[in-house]
Amino acid sequence: MQQHIATHRRFFTALIASLFALPAACGGGGGGGAAAAPAPAAASFTKTAVLPAAPSGVSAGDWLGIFSSGAGSNRYQALVRAQDIKGSGPLRSLAFRFGAASAGNSCPNVTIKLVHRDVAAATLSTTFANNATSGRGVVTTVFGPATLTIPAGALGDYFTVPLSGAFNYNGVDNLIVDIESDVCTANTVLDAHDASPVYTALIWNVTDRTAPTGSVWNSLADMKFTFAGGNNAVLNTTGAAIGAGSPFTDTPGAARDVQFLYYASDINGSGPLTGIAFPLVSATTAESTFTVTLKLGHSTRAELAGHLLGNNNYSDTPVTVANNVSLSIPAGLPAGSYFWIPIPDGSFTYNGVDNLIVETRISASLGGVVVRAHSTGGPQTTSSTFIDPGTNDWAYDSKFRFAGGSLDAITPAAMTAALDSFPFRDTDGKRQYLYRAAELGTRGTITKIACRTGQGGIAETGFIYTVALSHGTAPTLGTTFATNLTSPVTVFNGTLNLPAVSAGDWVEIPLTTPFAYNGRDNLVLEIGGTGGAPDGFACASDNTAASATLYTGRRLYGATSAAATGSVAGSMIDTRFTLQ
Repeated sequence: MQQHIATHRRFFTALIASLFALPAACGGGGGGGAAAAPAPAAASFTKTAVLPAAPSGVSAGDWLGIFSSGAGSNRYQALVRAQDIKGSGPLRSLAFRFGAASAGNSCPNVTIKLVHRDVAAATLSTTFANNATSGRGVVTTVFGPATLTIPAGALGDYFTVPLSGAFNYNGVDNLIVDIESDVCTANTVLDAHDASPVYTALIWNVTDRTAPTGSVWNSLADMKFTFAGGNNAVLNTTGAAIGAGSPFTDTPGAARDVQFLYYASDINGSGPLTGIAFPLVSATTAESTFTVTLKLGHSTRAELAGHLLGNNNYSDTPVTVANNVSLSIPAGLPAGSYFWIPIPDGSFTYNGVDNLIVETRISASLGGVVVRAHSTGGPQTTSSTFIDPGTNDWAYDSKFRFAGGSLDAITPAAMTAALDSFPFRDTDGKRQYLYRAAELGTRGTITKIACRTGQGGIAETGFIYTVALSHGTAPTLGTTFATNLTSPVTVFNGTLNLPAVSAGDWVEIPLTTPFAYNGRDNLVLEIGGTGGAPDGFACASDNTAASATLYTGRRLYGATSAAATGSVAGSMIDTRFTLQ
């Protein structure tokens, strides 16, 4: 049994690495592509999830059981934490790493399913059915049932399993990877690592894939997840954590220029970049505003040289993607939250080969925030100001948004807080919601709007709605509906029929008229109309005490769809905008 379990540990490793040919990403032509590396037609990035090195006495191991020639069918269910994935978006492939040289294998009736799991549920139950957290959406089949052909490969190689693309991982919840297989023609050993501190990362059954329960284990196979666009977190953990005030400090009367260098190996992706965000070290207690110019470009340097020196650190001509745009970071953002810099003025396609320079100029500011960085031992930031010119060995944590993912405005406590009874209920009403540019971060044409349901419901018909979108510059909503819509576009007007859903599913409103969001201003969503059949289901909403500050003045509600005025509240629903 010990030997069998040990081989299980190696199992989970190789399923994530590869990638498909992805559909062409939208969002404009490239800029700044190096001549040696033509700009790719699609955006993608790959995240490697390997449990951290365990202390002495807790070793790495191998997994054999899942893709094996043993006597019975198999089922494995693994818990992969959001903190180990560090990305979000539509998943296109999964890869595992060989724990021993492989001559190839063929496994019939392989099925792979994915589902979100609440981060608070930090360990697995021995009952398979209990590990899909209620309120996190349906279990989605992304492969099979079909024969999985595993190629020959050397120790340490990854092999790829293509996925259907039907699962959009939100990057907030943990992820359950569920794999079933019948008896294979050979044994494939996968590389795996133990969890430390120990938690139940895997349950498995190697005799009957239909059994309701499995045995526990505290290791995961090394995996690679490839995303077709979405948010790629680049976290530099090689040195001591630093709270960096530059460049987002209060600098009245002076411009502050800063360049940041990111290694291609850390980004591990390519394609059109549509958003850049930085994480906060501490919660914001007041609104801060900045005027920002942002440039992007490639670099062959391993370290930035001296001061900005014009364009000397670039290997091509940098592209200005934001030219004197206003950035407002609201009060109430919790520590660890990201704020997005609007990039409405240019397009840049990252080639995935060279390193990346992000250059910011803050020409005016009121207030300031501290962002997270790490000391690296080599200069990865350089600044040029009348106060503090020079280089620093600071690698800034960031998120890079690649074209192809959705804009998800997920509230901190929506799935545990109260529900918003509108719009998918049997009542007449009107709502407006205000989304700040710093939480969206990307311009583009919005083709769908969705909310995440806080409860399940049966299929329903007869919802009659008018939906409008508008840009807005005010930080909060007023009590008059029409006044908040400075440039309204009716994007849907008609009857909406809704499918049966589970709590945590996204319910879409496909727009009949797309909306061109400029990425610079705030965004106002208005929904008014009458509900369908009785009961319905509600959107997940965050109206906790903390959200009352974060979302002050962000929701306006009226008693009927004809209401001209309403009441303003500090709450928000989980919302997804699909961009073309």
